Amino acid sequence: MRLISGMRSADMADPPLFNEKYKGVPKIAISSREEINQRLAQLLAWIPMTKEQIIFRAIDKYYEKHRQERERRLSVFRGRLLKRQGFVCFYCKKGLLYRDATIDHKVPVARGGPNEFKNLVAACTGCNSLKGYLTPEEYERYQTQKELEGVKEDPDDFDM
Repeated sequence: MRLISGMRSADMADPPLFNEKYKGVPKIAISSREEINQRLAQLLAWIPMTKEQIIFRAIDKYYEKHRQERERRLSVFRGRLLKRQGFVCFYCKKGLLYRDATIDHKVPVARGGPNEFKNLVAACTGCNSLKGYLTPEEYERYQTQKELEGVKEDPDDFDM
């Protein structure tokens, strides 16, 4: 136990105990919500954190664990998608590096497209952001019109 200067170990109270591993103390049977709150208050008095900080830390640990698992699964999924397409952008057919690829819905979910593997494609960041909510056919027409006219820069202004 760390001592604050000028204090003796006899002056410091032992922390509240919740398990049997510390100095052979028997398990504590908690029977009611009030008792849980009392024990938590004892623990919080010893730990230099508020109840909210403890709760937020536990929530952060939970979400961090699940975020890492989700990133791992997305990494495998993105690799499968790129391999299926031969590491090229679905729209401009330029080569894609793994780190530059984004996942796009061919038919946007907002326009009734399914959220399934067959509706997903790998695209470069530029094509994905320009495509927006357009279908591949509408995006191709937009690109052609943009090349011919050179007038409209925003796909939202595109006449369908």
